[in-house]
Amino acid sequence: MTTLEKPPVGADRILVGTAATIYAYKLDGTGEAVDAGTVTVTVTGADGNVVMTAQTATEDTATHQLSRTLTATQNNQLDWLTAVWTDASDSTSWTTYHEAVGGFYFTVSQARRADPTFASSDYSAETLRALRDEVEREFESDQAIGRGLVPRYARERVSEGYVSKPDLRRVRSITGIMADGETWEPFTAAQILTIPPADLGAVVVPGYAWPAGDFVIEYEYGLDRLPPDLSRAILERLRYLSGRTSTGIPDKALTFSANGPGGGSYGLAVEGRAGFITAMPGVDLLIKRYRVRPPVG
Repeated sequence: MTTLEKPPVGADRILVGTAATIYAYKLDGTGEAVDAGTVTVTVTGADGNVVMTAQTATEDTATHQLSRTLTATQNNQLDWLTAVWTDASDSTSWTTYHEAVGGFYFTVSQARRADPTFASSDYSAETLRALRDEVEREFESDQAIGRGLVPRYARERVSEGYVSKPDLRRVRSITGIMADGETWEPFTAAQILTIPPADLGAVVVPGYAWPAGDFVIEYEYGLDRLPPDLSRAILERLRYLSGRTSTGIPDKALTFSANGPGGGSYGLAVEGRAGFITAMPGVDLLIKRYRVRPPVG
């Protein structure tokens, strides 16, 4: 049984509780998509439990994109999903990763309404979703806010009673190694139900002292929804990542010196220097407002 203890890098994100489609390609030796014929896909959760068993994928004959839709019942909890695609003709297989999340920062239509930059036909829905994914990962990285701004899932190995993410919503399972150093034993459902939410990620089991040793903890964390005052900063960052400005003035500009009619020079902030995170002062201010640094054991 394959399990995950670190979030899969670059996983496609799908909204939990919905009928959500996952995608893949079969690639040739040069990395180009090829006709795969009959392909089945099996999906498992981060804990190794099977979500969907060997279902036939649909192939787009023009692009060779493979797809399969998870039902809302299959996609019923926050999770890291591993999809293994298998070509029936030659038994080759390849893997994609997908994260079931509790929300997104914005929809494509909200981005288009909020900023005329994104109303342009230059920005397809696919492009805006890719930019959304980029800004979500940046804002929630340890270098920026370091917390989930929407509900998310994690599964990790810890040695004491702290998980790495703040805003602990609930613990789903705890499995600890026993005194023999080899046997793993899960906490009971009754024990799990006694664990309260925790702002700084402390896992407190009433009447239980954490012994030395490793534990694997599955949990959900993050805020209920994106704070309203962060929406503006996120759209500003989205516009910057798209390569556009709303005024013609660089978003990183700190100072401006006129050099004659219609000309001038700018003093620009630099990412990673002088305390800047994104090098956009207004955006950085809000990032620092919501930043949390949980104690980690």
